[in-house]
This record gives sequence, structure tokens and C-alpha cells, in this order.
Amino acid sequence: MKAKLFTSAIILSLILSGCKGDKGDTGPAGTNGIANAHNQTITINPGYWIHFGSTGQSGDGYESMQSSSIITQEIVNNGVVLAYFSTNPSAGYIALPYTKPFSSYTRHFTYGYNTNLIFIDVMDSDFYTSDPGVVYGVIYLKVVTIAGSVMRDHPDLDLTNYSLVKATFNLND
Repeated sequence: MKAKLFTSAIILSLILSGCKGDKGDTGPAGTNGIANAHNQTITINPGYWIHFGSTGQSGDGYESMQSSSIITQEIVNNGVVLAYFSTNPSAGYIALPYTKPFSSYTRHFTYGYNTNLIFIDVMDSDFYTSDPGVVYGVIYLKVVTIAGSVMRDHPDLDLTNYSLVKATFNLND
């Protein structure tokens, strides 16, 4: 019994003392971002819009459903999902939801999301919505996810301004 106790004590002291050796090389520098804020650019090509509703009746519109790996269940439950669109990214992005008035109707761009998915809807107030792929061609969608704990540190941030959001969270394009 004493031998087992003595052997156990030696093994325990070896485990607790650990090994010592030369210090390893310094790893590469990481990016200076905020770990709980991410962005993703999605290209919506003209053929990726599906018509819903009946032309000329309330509920007429188009939707594009896209995969978004940065929309996790944790983000859905506790975070923020922002969406911005552009037809010319060098000219900037417009926050969704967005309403654009025309002379005889108004176009509404909205979005929704679920785990790993984002939905973009376009509806015209006259119920004669044109296919966004035909009207705009390629649309670039910028999706931003931010953990709720990180958002609490930026209560006054203008979330409609993608450039400010990008700079605040050091997002890469």
C-alpha cells in the first residue's frame, strides 16, 4: 500500500511540475478586428429572384433567398444582423430596409433572416413589382453580424451607415 501511495505521489509531482524547454517562435500577427463582428458579401445575380403573390394585387413582389454562413443560431438568438445593398459597391452601400419613391409608386426593399439564410424582398406599392434582376442587374448584398454583447458597447452607432459600421468593427471587405 505504501509503495502504491509513494508511486502515485511521484507521478502526481511529475504531472504538476510539467516540462520545461526553450521558448517557441512567436506566431504571426492576427488581424485587428472584433472577434464577434463579421461581414460577408453576397452577389445576387439576375436569375436569383423568385416572384411571389399576384401581379396587380396586394402582396406582389420578388424575393431572393441566399446562404449566409455568418448568421449562426447564437446571432439569431442574441445578436444583430444588418443588411446593405448596392448595384455599384465602389459608390457605397444602402442600409435595408430601404424605401425609394418614384413618381407613381414606392419601392420597398426589406430583409429577414434565419440561421444560415438571409431573405431580400422587393415590393412596389402599386403591386406591379418589376423583377429586380431585370431592373438592377447584379445586386451586391453586404451582411453584417454582431454579437449582442458587442453591440451594447456601441449604443449610439449609426447602423444605417455601412462605412461607420465597417470602421467601428474593423470589418474587412
